Amino acid sequence: MAFGILEALLSFSGTDMIIANLFNTFVYIGYFIIGYSLPNTIFLRMKRVIWFGLFVVSSVTIYLCTGWAVGHRNTINFKPLYFYDYLSILVVIAAISLFMLFMKIDVRNRVLQNVSRSITPHIFFIYFVHLIVLRYVTKFFAEMIPVENHLAWAIPVMSIIIFLISYLIAVLFGGIKGLFIRKKPSEFKLPESPAGGI
Repeated sequence: MAFGILEALLSFSGTDMIIANLFNTFVYIGYFIIGYSLPNTIFLRMKRVIWFGLFVVSSVTIYLCTGWAVGHRNTINFKPLYFYDYLSILVVIAAISLFMLFMKIDVRNRVLQNVSRSITPHIFFIYFVHLIVLRYVTKFFAEMIPVENHLAWAIPVMSIIIFLISYLIAVLFGGIKGLFIRKKPSEFKLPESPAGGI
């Protein structure tokens, strides 16, 4: 995660970090480590409203800064989509905040529980396959419209499309895998929250 943040920060000033090429195959593993570790830390004691506030502030800042950078892309000397980079510090804060917010939510709605149960077993596959889907969806959109001029709606729409396609691929892969593997995998369960009912 540190190498990824450093790379994103250096690219902000137009500097290439050669060492990033050695680490880019596992640079995002920091998200996995943080996702595994944070629920077992004192940060889980923070109120939902704090995590929600952090997510909103960082997301709005990303939106405003990206819009400004894209609008001035001919006069700035860094990547106009830096603030939207997976490892820009604002995106890291937004991702952690949203993750912790979800950890604090107790879903009681039966429909949402069923949706969650249908998605949860495929989460890791969706994560790994979405980069491939992202490449083709982005290319498709780029050929149709200049995405940079429609960020307000293009990014949310693309995100939903990418997730749905990745989910369908995961379900299809799971069905094909089921033809060859008879043993039913155990149901995935989130670990008990150490913070209890906080």
